[in-house]
Amino acid sequence: MDDILRLFQVIHHVLKDNLLLYDVYLHMSSHVGIHKILTSSVERTKEILRVIAAIEADPTPIEQRFKPSLSVDPATFDIPVSFDGYTSFCDSLKTILQRERLALELLELLSKSSVNEQEAIQLHSLVEQTRRHIQLLQDRLDLESMLST
Repeated sequence: MDDILRLFQVIHHVLKDNLLLYDVYLHMSSHVGIHKILTSSVERTKEILRVIAAIEADPTPIEQRFKPSLSVDPATFDIPVSFDGYTSFCDSLKTILQRERLALELLELLSKSSVNEQEAIQLHSLVEQTRRHIQLLQDRLDLESMLST
C-alpha cells in the first residue's frame, strides 16, 4: 500500500506545481490570449485536488479501497516547473500540455488501482475530463502552430 500512498503524494506534488505554473501564466500580461484556457485548467486542477482529498479522507483502510499497483517512481514525475520570462503562446500551451499529461498519467494509475466502485467512477470521470481537456489544448496548439507558419 506504500505505492498507493506514494501515488497520492506524487499527484499532490504534480497538481500543486501545475497550479503554480498556471497562476504565474495568468499573471503574465504576455499570456492574455491563454487566459480562458488557464482559468479552465486551474478550475479542473482544483476539482481534482478536492476529489483526491475526499478519497484520502475516507476512513476505510486504503488496502480495502485500492489494490496494489505498479510501483511508482516519484522521480519519473518530477519535472520541474521553470519560469524563464516571456514565452510564446505556443510554448506556453506545450508546457501546459506536458503538465496535464503528467496529471492524466497519475490519475490513470490511481483509477486502475481503485476497487471501490464509487471512487473508481469518480476517478474515471476525472480521467475522461482530463483527456478531453488535453485534446482541446492539443487542438488549440495545432491551430496556433498552423497559423504561425
